[in-house]
Amino acid sequence: DNDNTAIRYEFIAPMSEFVAELTLMELLDKNILAKINQKIKDRKKQLHQPEKLYVQNDIIQTANSFFIPKFENEQHWSEQKKQIISFDYFQRAFPYLQKAKDGKGFLIRVGRHSGAESMTLDNHRKIFIPQMKKSAEGKLLTKKEKYVYSPFTYWLASNVNSVKSAEFIGWFFCEFIDNSEYQEAVKGFELEIKKQHQKLNEVKELIVKKDQELLQAKQEAERKRAIEKAEKVRKEKEEAERLASLSPFERFLEDIKQENIPFETALFNKLKNGDVDEKYRCQALSYLKSYLIENHRWKETTKAKKPEKDKDYQRTIKIIEMLKECN
Repeated sequence: DNDNTAIRYEFIAPMSEFVAELTLMELLDKNILAKINQKIKDRKKQLHQPEKLYVQNDIIQTANSFFIPKFENEQHWSEQKKQIISFDYFQRAFPYLQKAKDGKGFLIRVGRHSGAESMTLDNHRKIFIPQMKKSAEGKLLTKKEKYVYSPFTYWLASNVNSVKSAEFIGWFFCEFIDNSEYQEAVKGFELEIKKQHQKLNEVKELIVKKDQELLQAKQEAERKRAIEKAEKVRKEKEEAERLASLSPFERFLEDIKQENIPFETALFNKLKNGDVDEKYRCQALSYLKSYLIENHRWKETTKAKKPEKDKDYQRTIKIIEMLKECN
């Protein structure tokens, strides 16, 4: 494994909103539960308010008394590391911090890499650091000595490869809403989920349609290849049958036609150089004469000022001379 390999995590996007229900369970210690219930009743008598509001206030005060100092400590640390934290991170966070301080909600921190300080109680914190091997003096540490009271690491997140865009992770601002707001929010989320499901179904239908089109295109391409292959086989068979039906002289002419130079030039050169079997020579000369006449290349006379440069004329004269040998 390469220790330098970057590990990427997926995070909830900033400014995301969630709606949840908070259920308070009875404490195991009945004496403590009794004291809390008595406290709620006393406050209810004093201010004539529903007891649930006091539970909310207690939660807000308790959570903020623990988490606000943690958040402010990170803010203080970030001020010393100006080249690391995104410049607008605390600008975006400040309104929520102020609402928490005003008792309108509370900060909490959740999730992986949110830091041991946010997950453990003050004055009872012992963080185990297995990576620590030796003390500052170089002494090997025992397992018990690897417990510390404050972390050595801040975990940050960034969606680009730049430390200047880093942000702290895991922070949420929570506020209580009444049942009507809750139901309205739930309906909004259900509507959004319905829209997302509809979009997902549309995407699925589009994928199915594209897959069908690709399958049809593949089948059509295979069909065309099969037709082309069958046509090629048919033509090869016809060509083989045609060649098999040729006379020896016709096969001789067919071989000349397969050469990479014009047929009349190739045949004329073979005749002129004596490369034609004597039994085909006269027949080949007659065939070449007919071929040239048909293609308007037979010239027994010329109007050229330099007859020696008129190729058709010179070739015709030479063929006439060679034909005389066949009489």
